[in-house]
Amino acid sequence: MRMFGKFLVYLNLVLSLLFLGWAVALHTMRLNWAPQRNFFTGEVNQESGQLYELKEEIKSLLEHRDLAETRWQTDAAMLPRVEERRAAYQKWYGEQFNLAKIGKDPTGKEAEAPVRRLTRGPDELLIMNDPKSEAVKDSRGNAVKSIGYYLNEYQELKKQLDDIQVEIAKLVEQQNKLTLLIAGEPGKTRGVRGQLEDQLSYKKLWEDEIASLRPLLVSQLINVEENKRRLVVLEARLKELAQARRP
Repeated sequence: MRMFGKFLVYLNLVLSLLFLGWAVALHTMRLNWAPQRNFFTGEVNQESGQLYELKEEIKSLLEHRDLAETRWQTDAAMLPRVEERRAAYQKWYGEQFNLAKIGKDPTGKEAEAPVRRLTRGPDELLIMNDPKSEAVKDSRGNAVKSIGYYLNEYQELKKQLDDIQVEIAKLVEQQNKLTLLIAGEPGKTRGVRGQLEDQLSYKKLWEDEIASLRPLLVSQLINVEENKRRLVVLEARLKELAQARRP
């Protein structure tokens, strides 16, 4: 019984401490709905407590609601005008885009300066039909043309380059053929150059032979001339003898 009594005493102590902690937790962690009162002076702080905070939150939400409603009413009144301006802006922007792309205005007329330097207004939008806008110029001082114009020029230049490449390929092929014709195919033919060397060698042989025969020809010519003179002398002598035999 003595042990059981001790157990009950300790159990009572533990439960007392447990309920004390629970009470302290409830007291310290409670929600202060009402305004806080000073324990010593008795003054009440009206700007404290959960009710005051909730009222301030509701007041702030009401202000935001009123501001949003005011903005909605103002924006609802401005919406038709802004929508009309947006449609006009989109149309004008599309026209400027087409000018820069194909270089023609909505009527199909070719524009002299399709690309212009546009400026932005206070609303960060481009100023439509700005009289101060200037044509964009290139490094040579000429007005920049449309993208289509430069694409056409690029296609023409590309076609010219392709034609030149084809011509170069033909000339290279012709050069290769002429090279084979002149130098010949290695190990098979000697080409025109080899034939020329053969002809030059043959010509040199003829020149050497003519050079060796030239003294003989000269001596023969001399003999022929002497024989001609001797023949003239003999013919003259023959005439004299013929006249001497006449009675």
